[in-house]
Amino acid sequence: MTVIGSGTSAEGDQWALSSEGTVRDPLTMLEVRTPTGHHSKGGYGGPPLSPGLRLDTYTGHDDECPDQIILRVADDVDALIVTLSDGRRVEVTLFPDPTHPGVRLAAFVYPRNLDIHRIDLLDVGGHLLSDRLSRDS
Repeated sequence: MTVIGSGTSAEGDQWALSSEGTVRDPLTMLEVRTPTGHHSKGGYGGPPLSPGLRLDTYTGHDDECPDQIILRVADDVDALIVTLSDGRRVEVTLFPDPTHPGVRLAAFVYPRNLDIHRIDLLDVGGHLLSDRLSRDS
């Protein structure tokens, strides 16, 4: 397992995003530890991005840990901004996917009492990108 990124949520939850497997059988995992010592680990495999999509996500939570999301995006995405139900907008760090050139990975850990209302994908110029790939995007 290769840790490709880590961080701490605004609420103090420590997280580590890792990748393992092969190009044909990748696995992206997110491990979270709360300030009170609770631990959660989850993830998903499959193709780096579904055909025709610029964004794929996997969400998870358990009874003790905060909600969490793993995001896979196309490499033309320069910034990823998550808007929560309390209005907070957070730019999420993007990491290269070690098993798939052209794909970036991100993780976001947020309080269980909030929902993700929006995920914005921006290009290098700050323009909004569609979550679907097309000739016109």
